Amino acid sequence: MWKAPYELYAHSAVAANASFTAKQIASLAAGHSPEGLREEELAAQRFTHQLVSEHAIDGVIYAAAQAVFGDEGLVEMLVLIGCYLSVCALLNAFAVPVPKARPTIYEEATQ
Repeated sequence: MWKAPYELYAHSAVAANASFTAKQIASLAAGHSPEGLREEELAAQRFTHQLVSEHAIDGVIYAAAQAVFGDEGLVEMLVLIGCYLSVCALLNAFAVPVPKARPTIYEEATQ
């Protein structure tokens, strides 16, 4: 949601190492739910995207995430979401650049 270049760079590399395709990575970076996600990945993506973009979570998305992660897992996910929102704010405020060594998988997929 913040489109922090360094965060997109770092997460695309991690996603690629976790066997996500370039198309899936670009879709996730654009805020979409790509095809081929496992149930828990889809639940986490939808929960996070809706919370960050709409500042609330509807009952269906909440129930799906709760069924996969339980209450404790949702709390852990919410703490992590908050941490990344802060990280992205800092990265954007200080204009932290992407290393010049190579383009990210996200950049390659969207060009």
